[in-house]
Amino acid sequence: DASTFLPDDTDGSQDHVARLPGAKFFMPTLSEWTKAMYFDGNRFGAGQAGYWEFPTASNNVPAFGLPSDGGETSAGLPNIGISTPLPVASYTNVMSPWGLFDGSGGAEEWLEESVSFDPQSRYTRGNGFYGSPASGDQIEWVRGLHSLGISNVAGIRIATVIPSVPTGLVVLFSCSVFFRRSR
Repeated sequence: DASTFLPDDTDGSQDHVARLPGAKFFMPTLSEWTKAMYFDGNRFGAGQAGYWEFPTASNNVPAFGLPSDGGETSAGLPNIGISTPLPVASYTNVMSPWGLFDGSGGAEEWLEESVSFDPQSRYTRGNGFYGSPASGDQIEWVRGLHSLGISNVAGIRIATVIPSVPTGLVVLFSCSVFFRRSR
């Protein structure tokens, strides 16, 4: 419930500290965001999982620049008179191993976790556009604290659980294919 992001009258936060039970859409945790942007089940070859250094399925710092100039991120792009951020998924050739866009550039993204010593702040991942170096998108670099409130706007990535195919259906389908071939 994004309406609870603002501070309350007691200098605390109305925000939910943890994901509500049964939530269908939510902000990812630090672990979820990191896996979605850096983890590759085939990083070191077929079935050999690992993490990339950058959210672009690469160990190289993404090249800043406009998409039309071959750039891979808006992070580090100097403010060259563009008054608005680029549209989502402008860098169509750059994505995470899971096919997600904009892990670099765009905006820092709020994560689910609030900071224990400052409940009005959240951790963020990702990198802002125009001036923030793309090297700050390395997997080791968790962005600083971002206070809640309208004056400290960060991006929000909406996540959801992807339902898996029930095991019984997979077994049933496999058996039907096997028995069909044996006849």
